Amino acid sequence: MSTGFYIGVIAFAVLYFGWMAWEVWRAPVMPDDYGLTDEEKKIWEELDGSKKKTKQTYTIKGKKYKLKERKNEKKV
Repeated sequence: MSTGFYIGVIAFAVLYFGWMAWEVWRAPVMPDDYGLTDEEKKIWEELDGSKKKTKQTYTIKGKKYKLKERKNEKKV
């Protein structure tokens, strides 16, 4: 192959990766608060807090039972 072909391929690669770098540099970035309003933040915190506070329970024939955590330790 001729040197002109290799120069063209290298020039194309430089232009392509330069364009990709430019697009990455200029891309919009998500704000730290994800653009939420104060009301949405309050709702989000309430939902997050409710997940932490709930205990897992199940019901058998009308009687409620709490789930216990098991430790996966084997006795040797």
